This record gives sequence, structure tokens and C-alpha cells, in this order.
Amino acid sequence: MRNLLIVFCVIATAFASYGQSNLFVGKNFRNAYEKGTRSKEGIPGENYWQNHVKYDIHVEVVPGTKMLKGSESIVFTNNSPDVLNQIVVRLYQNAFKKGAAHNIPLPLDGTTNGMNIKECVISGKTVNIEDSRLFHVNGTNLIIQLEEPLLPNSDLDISFKWDHQIPKSTIRQGYLDDSSFFVGGWYPQISVYDDVYGWDQLQYTFDSEFYNNLADFNVNITVPDNFLVWSTGTMENAKEVFSDKIYERYTKAKRSDKVVHVVTKNDLKDLKMKSTTWTFKADDISDFAFAMSDHFLWDAASQQINDRRVLINNAYYKDKRRVLGDGVEVLQTAMKFFSEEMPGVPYPYPTYNSFLGLSDMGGMEFPMITNVGSINTGVLMHELFHSYLPMYVRTNERRFAWMDEGFAFFTNTMLMKERFPRVFRMRGGASIASRFKKEMNNVSEDIKVCAGFSKGYLNYDVNVSNSTDYQMYLLPGYVNHLLFEYLGDAKFKGIYKKYVETWAKKSPTPYDYFFFFEKMSGEDLSWIWKPWFFEMGSADLAVESFENGVLKVNKVGSRPLGVSITVNYTDQSELKPYYTSHNISVWKDDRNVLDELIPNADKVLSIVVNDDMPDFDVWNNYYPSVEDRYKKVSDLSSITGEYMVKMLRANATITIKDGKLFFEVKSRRVAQFLIPLDEDHFVTVDNFAKITLDKKDGKIVGLIITAFGRDIKAVRQ
Repeated sequence: MRNLLIVFCVIATAFASYGQSNLFVGKNFRNAYEKGTRSKEGIPGENYWQNHVKYDIHVEVVPGTKMLKGSESIVFTNNSPDVLNQIVVRLYQNAFKKGAAHNIPLPLDGTTNGMNIKECVISGKTVNIEDSRLFHVNGTNLIIQLEEPLLPNSDLDISFKWDHQIPKSTIRQGYLDDSSFFVGGWYPQISVYDDVYGWDQLQYTFDSEFYNNLADFNVNITVPDNFLVWSTGTMENAKEVFSDKIYERYTKAKRSDKVVHVVTKNDLKDLKMKSTTWTFKADDISDFAFAMSDHFLWDAASQQINDRRVLINNAYYKDKRRVLGDGVEVLQTAMKFFSEEMPGVPYPYPTYNSFLGLSDMGGMEFPMITNVGSINTGVLMHELFHSYLPMYVRTNERRFAWMDEGFAFFTNTMLMKERFPRVFRMRGGASIASRFKKEMNNVSEDIKVCAGFSKGYLNYDVNVSNSTDYQMYLLPGYVNHLLFEYLGDAKFKGIYKKYVETWAKKSPTPYDYFFFFEKMSGEDLSWIWKPWFFEMGSADLAVESFENGVLKVNKVGSRPLGVSITVNYTDQSELKPYYTSHNISVWKDDRNVLDELIPNADKVLSIVVNDDMPDFDVWNNYYPSVEDRYKKVSDLSSITGEYMVKMLRANATITIKDGKLFFEVKSRRVAQFLIPLDEDHFVTVDNFAKITLDKKDGKIVGLIITAFGRDIKAVRQ
């Protein structure tokens, strides 16, 4: 606490020297500043507003036909200063309709007939849903013309009756088998009308996620006998639904630090549920989803967050419970880290549910519940983090998905490093930056994340071919890492925490993110924002020379990044490898050259720059150069061939590509060029493994692969 107070004192004194960043700002955003709904300090303006919705929903799921039948009553509150002549409603299920436009292909058996609206009533009057002038369905949007305009600070009552078939397990939702479902995007939902874009009428085509109003939900879910339900919100009628035995375990889990097996395999034989209608409530959240099954198991425990306990539920199929230990325990660890360390904001909801179900995707988040397909620690924690962004801080994922995915990727990496170091080391090397290295270096185009500003929106794949992960996760995640390194641990954490608190339950734009960090840090950070988010370019350093003990490194790419320097010496018995690093501040104020004095220069064998950083062109990072090093390897062809790695039960191969040795273990997805250290020693280009030729009587009989801190032998075949 004392450190954070010091940080905020420093931040406060920096305000006087703060100057507005010189960034291009689009018309929609300029209008928001002029109207006072947003501030160029990155905080909500004096006139900031957002609309609110109340949903009262009754829904029934019929597993045999995969049909969902629902009715809902809605109260929409127009908090805007505008008179609204129409209402836009989202019908997400229409994305699964035969012939619907979508940017991610569906299997032939993954299509449905879409959402069937059977009745619509507005302000007590039944709407003629056959009149396309009043009731117009356009893809995943329904546009309703109002007979009477909705005035500012007024409410509108709307009700719907509808049904739709739940699609086969596919994008973010669906059924896993005949009696296991994850149900999202399932109800007619009032679209967002905001201060930047007005009505959100973008089509849902699977390549983006969601942007929703703040809303209150009261939901009654009716399922067949012996079905269990996990859902957004708190369960209001547990005693009326559960058998006495299960209710006792459920209530015990609410108080327990240890995992309670709420429903076991034996229980599934005869659950003896008292009721088949489950009631859930939640206020001030952005969406509602639920899962159900008659053969999933259920573990639960609670996590102490300040003066309250959060119930964590983990539903899973048979043997999928254990994920580096228990999934509930992983989630407890992550929730504690997010609440106390980064972003340092207490988990904001009373429950959290992880449904380990759909297997053809990584995961998908909704408030208080996530659908996890890839059963691993990283995915579990990544989806939990989304409780903060975009759920608590309601970023517009339909236009700016990178805003939450970038923070999720960065924060999850920090969590892995701090709480799961074994897994973190296995995944990627010496520093956080190395996790971004491989994917960023494999991108064929030097792209900009904010390219979509000119179009007014940014989704997962704008102007990029096969670079989704790079653009939405890795690049913004790495920029957050650069900020963390540049601002320092305490200052960055203080600003990050304040950003989440300031924009909690509100919707920041990218400019709010940029300007907030500038205001709180007291610095113009456009020298970071511009090259990384607004301009085409690459992050690339190059070794120019090493003379008289001075290593000269040039910033040949337009994007600033950290610098790491590793030096190996001729006499390693006395001189151990030397390592030093700098954060991006070395490139501030348009500097493009770094002169580094290397100790014991007369005994330098080799130098490599940024072997643990996402440097775009790795081949210019070496002294002596890669070409000069290969000249000292007399016979490359004598090294090529196949090697049996008994410990891994796999074959490794070394081939020649582009005049360089290429090391590959296909079964382990290892594929790296080798850089010579000398005639007999090589290192993979990602610096992950060292390869030593094992010789007998001058002939190569095998390899010694040094990785994970151990030597692994490979025998030549």
C-alpha cells in the first residue's frame, strides 16, 4: 500500500509537465470530446452516459430436439441526450442460419434455421412482425421502428417470444453431445447505443466477439429431470432444486477453501432433483450465458476476496477435471493474483463457473461463466481474466478486440511467471518477451493494430492474413509488457489498477486507454503508441559492429523494443556468459544507436542481441555474423541426418535450408534454425536449446541437446 501511495504522489506531480499526445483522432472520437462525454485525459467526461436494460426471462431447453423456447420482458432506459426513433435488437442465432454471411466456416451440420421471433410487444401494443417497414430483420440485427419516439431519460417496455435450435458444438456455444450444452447468444438482446457510434449495427459473423449494455437479469431456466445447470449470476432457489445431500455439499463449498465434490459419478445415477426450474439473478453485467448437462461432474470451492467469499464451480466430463492439479485450485490461484497483484482489483462478482465442455475451440468468456475447450492451465486463467476486461471494463470487442485480449495475454503471462514458473519456463525461455518472439517473427507482413480506425472499427483480422493471434493478442500484449518495463513495476501496476477502477462498468475506447496511461504517467507516450498501433513497420535491431570493446546496435526498424545482450567468452571456465538488458527508454527522443561497453572484450567469443525478444530479423543480431560463423563449420552435410531421442521417444532431424542447419522434432513441434557457436556447438535461433555434437574418433555419433536445464542424448540413426 505504501508503494502505491508513493506511485500516485509521483503521478500527481507529473501532471503539471504532461502535454497532450499528438495522435491522430478520428471524427467519431473528436465528437465525443466536444460533447464532453469523454475527456482527453482518458477518463469519462462530465457528460458521459450509457444506457441500461432490465431482462426478465423464462427459457426452456428440450435436449431431444435441441430446441430453446423463451419469453422475455425488457425495460430499456434511454440515458442518452438523443431522441430514439428505432430500437436495434441483436439476434445472434441468425449467424447459424443456412446461407448466413460469416467469416469463419461452419460444418454442414452446424447450421440451423436461426432465431424465430414469434411475438413482439412494445409499450403494451403487439407489433406486426410481418410488416418489414416496422419490423426488419437484417442478418443478426432486428430493427424496430417506434410508433412513439423514445425521449431522453425515458423507459421503453418490450417483450418477445421466440425459439431457436441450439447449434452443434462450434463457435463459442452449442451442444457437445445430446445432453450437454453451452448456451450463449440465445435471447433477443438490445444493442448498444453509445456516444461514439450511436447504434451498434455491425453484423455478427463469428470473427468478433461482443459489446453489450449494462443490464440486470432475472432468468428462470427449465430443463428436464436430472439435468444440472451452471450459469451467470447467483442461484436463487438452490434449496428448492437440489436434493438435500447435494444442497449440503453446495453450501459447504461456499465456505470451503478446499475442493468439494458437489456432484460425483455415483450421484449422476439418480440426482433426485426437487425442481427442474433454476432461477438466477445478476445486476449490472453485460450478458448472460448458461451450461447444462445430465452427465457432467461438479467440483466447487470458494476464494476469500476481501471480506467476502466467491464461489468457484468447475463442471467437467469424466476425466477432464485435473489440469495441473485441480481446475478449481488453478482458478483460486488466478483469482487471488488478479485481485491482489494485477490488476489489483478485487474480483467483482459473487460466483465464477468454468464449463470444460466444447472441444473444438480454446475458450469463450461470458460474465461469471466460461466455456473452455482446450483443457490447460493457461486457457483456464485467460478466460477468468476476461471477467475484468471486457466484462467489468466493458470494452467494445466488436471493434477493438485487442484492448481486452492484449491485457489478458500480458496479465496471464505475468501470472504464469509468478505463480506457475514451471509451466512458464516450459513454454518459453528467459523472459516474458520470449513468449511473443516466435509468433511475431513468423508474421509475413509488418502490420498495424489500429488499421481499422480509418474504417471506424477493428476486429480480429483487419488487413492481415493469417495474423490474428499476432494482431489481437501478441502485439498489444507485448506493448503492455514494454510499458511495464519502461514505467517500472509499481508505477505500471498503479496505473493499470486505476484504469480498471476508473472504467469499471463503462466502455473505454483505444484513445481512452492511450490518454489515461499518458495522464497518469505524466508523459507523452506517442513515441510508443504511434509506431506500434498507428504505423506500418517492424521491431528490428541490428548489430553494426564490435570494435575496441564497444558493441554498436542500430534500431533499423521503426518500432521501439527492449534490448538484451548475451556475451559468450573464449575461456568460460573463468568468465561466465555476460547478460545485460535495457528497456525501450534507450530509443526515446528519436535515438537510433546504442553503444554498449562489453566487459572483458579481448576474450569475447560471440555476442547475440535480443535472442529473447521479438526482434523481427534475427539474422542481423549476431557477432560474428551468422555468415561468418557458418564459414567456420567445415562440413555441414556431415551433421545432417536423423537422430533418435530416446528420452522423448521421438526422432530429430537436421537438414540444410538456405545454407543453414535446420533442427526439427516434428512430434514435439520443434523447428528451428541452428546458429554456430563454434565447430561443435550450436544454439537454436530462439535460444531455447543448445546442440552439441557428440563425437567418437572424430565421427559424429549423436547429439547432446541441452534444454530445460538438462542434457538429453540423441543417437545418430
